[in-house]
Amino acid sequence: MLRSNLFTYAVPADRRTLALILGLVAFSLIVGVNSRLADAARNGLGQLPTEIWLLEASSHLVILALAGVIPLFLDQVPQGIAQRRLFILSLAGFVGFSLLHVSVTYSIRELLFPVLLGRNYELRILDTRVWVYELPKDALTFALILAAFIFSRMLAGRSVDSASERPKPAASKVILRSGSSVKVVPAMDIIHARSAGNYVEVFTSTRAILARMTMVELERTLAQANAHVRVHRSCLVHLDHIAAVTPAGEGNVLITLSDGTVVPGSRKYRRNLAVFEQAGSTPQLP
Repeated sequence: MLRSNLFTYAVPADRRTLALILGLVAFSLIVGVNSRLADAARNGLGQLPTEIWLLEASSHLVILALAGVIPLFLDQVPQGIAQRRLFILSLAGFVGFSLLHVSVTYSIRELLFPVLLGRNYELRILDTRVWVYELPKDALTFALILAAFIFSRMLAGRSVDSASERPKPAASKVILRSGSSVKVVPAMDIIHARSAGNYVEVFTSTRAILARMTMVELERTLAQANAHVRVHRSCLVHLDHIAAVTPAGEGNVLITLSDGTVVPGSRKYRRNLAVFEQAGSTPQLP
């Protein structure tokens, strides 16, 4: 199931959609009131501004309240649902939306008309004309609101996917403590490294540095560069510098690097080479 949370509309995507709907409902309310006022004045209908505001505001406010519930409806829709079932669920959602919209709106009007206008509201909820008039409008309103939430969530989902797929920034520099000095080496310059007890011997194309650190610490430091892999308990290599991989028996291999160095690769870490091989950047594993 998708996320089920009574405060789903607090999710940024839903919150932005609700803000947009709030603006559109407010705009529609003002336009509707002004249109009714103009019609009343032009046709001599004798409708008071209070009545017009009550008619428009009651409907618009209920729609706004129901819009806040639609994210909860979406959260109950299973992932990968078939289109036919999705259509049936959407149809059920529309029926519920329309029933609530009409019944609550007309209840508000029946309650407030005597108080504000001194007379009863003339239409009754069981009148067939009410539903013939309201249902088409509710169908369009529900479809637009539902589409707005779905589209907003899709955009948010794509943004999250893009962010998760974006490569991590490479660790541009590695700080190596060697004796009483500190060496700063570009991460991508490290061709391979060998463990030597509590030290690691780091090799670049121009020098070798004996650093006071463990292989695990170096591996963690280079992780963001996404270019080095552990190939042995005591050895780590830069993938782009692998020139050849030769079987050495019992699942172990010998790895020849671009500078001619040969390092061991154990069966335990061979999967690191296999994953890189699938990307098409290393020699075929035996």
